Amino acid sequence: MLFLLVACVRPVAPERAPDEQLFQAAELSRTPNAEVRRLLSSPSAPVRTRAALAAGRIADPEAVPRLALLAREDDTAAWALGRIETGRDALVACLPRPACARALGGKNAVIDALLDALPEPEAAFALGVTARNKDAKFPPRTWAALSSALPRIPAAAAYALSRLPKGEPVRGLEAALHSADPWTRSLAARAWGHQGLPASGLEGAFDDPDWRVRVEAARGLPTAPGAAESFVKILPRQTSEHVLTALFEAAVQIGPAVLDAIPRTPCTAALARDRIRKQLIDAPSCAPRSDWRQRARVGALAAELGLPEAVAAMNDPDGRVRGAAAGAAIEPLFPEVRKLLVDPDPNVIQEAAGVLANHPGSKDALAKAAERLTGARDKPTGDPERDALAALLSLPPTIRVPPDARALPNAHTLRLRTSKGELVIDLRPDVAPLTSSALAALAKKNFFNSLTFHRVVPDFVVQGGDPRGDGDGGPGWALPDEHSPLRFLRGTLGIATNGPETGGSQFFLCHSPQPHLDGRYTVAGQLKAGDDVLDALQPGDTIIEATAE
Repeated sequence: MLFLLVACVRPVAPERAPDEQLFQAAELSRTPNAEVRRLLSSPSAPVRTRAALAAGRIADPEAVPRLALLAREDDTAAWALGRIETGRDALVACLPRPACARALGGKNAVIDALLDALPEPEAAFALGVTARNKDAKFPPRTWAALSSALPRIPAAAAYALSRLPKGEPVRGLEAALHSADPWTRSLAARAWGHQGLPASGLEGAFDDPDWRVRVEAARGLPTAPGAAESFVKILPRQTSEHVLTALFEAAVQIGPAVLDAIPRTPCTAALARDRIRKQLIDAPSCAPRSDWRQRARVGALAAELGLPEAVAAMNDPDGRVRGAAAGAAIEPLFPEVRKLLVDPDPNVIQEAAGVLANHPGSKDALAKAAERLTGARDKPTGDPERDALAALLSLPPTIRVPPDARALPNAHTLRLRTSKGELVIDLRPDVAPLTSSALAALAKKNFFNSLTFHRVVPDFVVQGGDPRGDGDGGPGWALPDEHSPLRFLRGTLGIATNGPETGGSQFFLCHSPQPHLDGRYTVAGQLKAGDDVLDALQPGDTIIEATAE
């Protein structure tokens, strides 16, 4: 009898990984999903992790109890809790676990808990991310706590201090300035100025062999006492385009005391000189006016300063110029901006609507503009007319990824042959399947060929993939956000957006780690080859050919 009972017992088969389409469908719905919650209790660790990723993307509050248990061991579960409003207490309870500390970045109410978790490096990084919130309130003990942590976690503590406003006197940054690690040196250089230490102490950083250290020293310079005197000494010995760009931006903050030290060319210098003087003198002649980019630069500066030349830019025959001027306009120019709400270019309307959105005197004009575009309401996000209407009415996104963008879910490599050399990028279809497929599909259609890198921010990102070349273009459709716990490191490929669920063809590559982007933008790949090319790229450089495999 016992034999018969034993013979009837069948082994329990391990739960098979569910079809990826199940998770994608749940994520695209952006609504709580009972099946995803059930899979958080799967006996399979990979299934639990994938379910946690989906629960975080959905931001399902009903998943919090199970995620709280998983977060003790699963970093994706901790990340998911950070995406859910009611997950904060569970993250605090699992401090100082690194993944929990990291997931708390940006949440003002947990600053004391993060300070108590020091010297956990992720707690310091989270404090730096939180400092980006303008309403963040840091207790007086913050600066002393980070000073104490500097010897043990120099990069993380310096990152926090480079984002925090000036507070109590900081100790230990000089040692970090001489670290063997260039990223630590760059963070310490920026923190030095942010914390109001003397500019003379930064001058040595401008001889650093790593250009990123010199860029961050330039960014720290304006708030360092004695900045003008140091700027005059430093500028003549700099040759890197990235460093010069950062120094010219710093000069605007330092002010008239450095005006005579700034050359009249290149255009980055001319723009800085005119910003300091609040007049258009050098910028209009720094490049040929036949180039729309030059007219856009000058028009945006005129609009930023409220100068009459902005009106000419808002009437330029090129919509990219009109959009640049509209997007930079200040209130005295709003009557001219309102005229652009009937512009034939929907991207110009979008720029104008963004500027006028909170201006009471523009309410009627915005409403009339929306009436004219009402037929675009049923179009998907990414369509220019629909995006313009969304800017006018604050419509939620409508995602319709076309079949051809989904056609290459197994593509693993994106190659970009540029005017400066080749970039080879490993795609991440495991965490961003729709995004990886879409980038590969666009490459296969030759979409990226001849497009420029229209935006380069030194020691931050290079950005390309815009068919308009001004930052407003895309493929005509939008991708869902596929956020994940993957970090933005040097060479990480991310998707540029203009709000939730608005990514398309525009991508960026990071010059250095960017913790404030982690979990907030889609990571679609990682640079495998072409570090020197990434560093060499400047605005206007071209993608000659893009291929995917």
